[in-house]
Amino acid sequence: MTEEIKTMAIPVMLQEARETGLITKEAHDALKAEKLQAQEKIENLKRLYRENTISLRQMEAGIRTIQQEIQDKAKALGLDMDIAS
Repeated sequence: MTEEIKTMAIPVMLQEARETGLITKEAHDALKAEKLQAQEKIENLKRLYRENTISLRQMEAGIRTIQQEIQDKAKALGLDMDIAS
């Protein structure tokens, strides 16, 4: 539940960062939590592919989407956050 709250807070924090030019520790922490969730989703997609539940194409498309979302949010906060690390 805490992770959901942090994730839901990201858009508000991004708006605040845009308006004030300040990146709060909470915004950075929330993005880090979302990155961890994204990595779990990527691992889940890989597992589904290994189990032949989804195609290679579906897995790759899902991974690209997840990576792009995190990179866009990090970029909006002015952070360098590589999803692969």
